[in-house]
Amino acid sequence: MKKTIWITGASKGIGLAIVKKFYSGDWNVVASSRSIEENFEKLDIGDFPLPINCDVSNELDVQNTVKKIYEKFGRIDVLVNNAGIGIFKSISDTTSEDFMVQINTNLLGTFLCSKNVIPYMKEQSKGIIVNVISVAAIKPFVNSGSYGASKAATLMLSRVMREELKQFNIKVISIIPGATATDIWNPKVLEKYSEKMMKPEDVADVVFSTINQPDNVITEEVILRPITGDL
Repeated sequence: MKKTIWITGASKGIGLAIVKKFYSGDWNVVASSRSIEENFEKLDIGDFPLPINCDVSNELDVQNTVKKIYEKFGRIDVLVNNAGIGIFKSISDTTSEDFMVQINTNLLGTFLCSKNVIPYMKEQSKGIIVNVISVAAIKPFVNSGSYGASKAATLMLSRVMREELKQFNIKVISIIPGATATDIWNPKVLEKYSEKMMKPEDVADVVFSTINQPDNVITEEVILRPITGDL
């Protein structure tokens, strides 16, 4: 029986790289983002994954997505909470809207997606939840106060979920990447530093390897950085 993996924030960057990594394997791949159904043909993936529009900060959207996946495949073996947004301003320049947009996507989205798949994973007595976070959760960076706060809270959420769910044979893995060449960065920063950054495919490789570890083993947290360190 094929396993089913659901990847959020799958239309670009790390999420798209994870989709392509699992697309090449023996998996049912569900790729979601806010508008992936309209743009799916542009992503050059092929027609194998199931694309579903889903705003992870909207509980009804999440519930409907889980329902669609189960109607199609009957199970979710792995959830990759990758959807995220970054707004990089000083604390004094950050608006309350800026702050809440990041909290709603990065933290609430991880909570809602996880909460809605956990009951099914419990029924299966098995599952894996992977939360793609950021080194901003563990190290302060200038102009990253609200982003770092949302990621630090997500890291703690991930740690608590791990403690609560291990008795049900559900693994919770935190992937904590440093500088990765995606469009979360200002184009000028990408132009200057992209050669020093990790590629989305590098992170996807690590996600793939941690998911495919033996059943009785869990790598709880993985910190990834470019070999030269943080920017």
